[in-house]
Amino acid sequence: MSSYQSRLTGVGGVCRRRGADIYRSVMTTTGPLCRYHQCILRSPVQQQSLRGSLAELQAGQGRNIHTSSRRYKALENWKRPSIEEIGTPKESWKHVFDRNQKRFNLQLAVGAVAFGLSSSVFFASVEMNPSPEYLKSVQYSTVLRPVDDPSSADAEEDEASNPSNGDDQQEPVALVNSTIEAVEKAADDEAASKAAEEEAARKAAEEEAAKKAEEEEAARKAAEEEAAKKAAEEEAARKAAEEEAAKKAAEEEAAKNAAEEEAAKKAAE
Repeated sequence: MSSYQSRLTGVGGVCRRRGADIYRSVMTTTGPLCRYHQCILRSPVQQQSLRGSLAELQAGQGRNIHTSSRRYKALENWKRPSIEEIGTPKESWKHVFDRNQKRFNLQLAVGAVAFGLSSSVFFASVEMNPSPEYLKSVQYSTVLRPVDDPSSADAEEDEASNPSNGDDQQEPVALVNSTIEAVEKAADDEAASKAAEEEAARKAAEEEAAKKAEEEEAARKAAEEEAAKKAAEEEAARKAAEEEAAKKAAEEEAAKNAAEEEAAKKAAE
């Protein structure tokens, strides 16, 4: 007998497992069955008993072999979210936007000032290992020694031997120099005339601006005078109205006094 069968059998070779255990062994394939259970599985009576055990196992432990998804209880007092849950604005969009921009600009300004101060302190306190001063103070100069050119020497000899050739060569050079001078003079004259035109245009613009300013000043003074005149007329009208009101009040007071005197005289009679 194997170790598996010896563990499941008792005294006299009788197996300790029940029908439910046999069903688990068959369904989960945990191991081979002993000869005793192999025989009783073939018996019709034991097969009926085993069916009852299987039904009991399925009723008591049905969750272990249930393969469908779990169905939990629905939430109570739950409704689908709606757009009405979003509240209505309490302030103007422009007001909130301006307030946020003011705060953001203040933060930006503080950050820029802090960055500038930090940068200045950093560059003032940290040695950045620049180039040494002696490299900047050294002045380099290059001196080239003249090289003896045999062709120039030959030309000097030819000029010395034939002086007329030198005069013939100098005439085109003089002509070119005079042409260059004439062109430069024409360019200078053109620049001077252009500068004079610009200066005249500038003076004309200044005179026009001064004239316009004088006209605006005159219009302003006329408006001030008109306003002062209108104010004086309004003040005179106000004073006349006040005098008329005072005169009317005096007449009413005199009439009232006369009526009182008349009433007193009648009462005395």
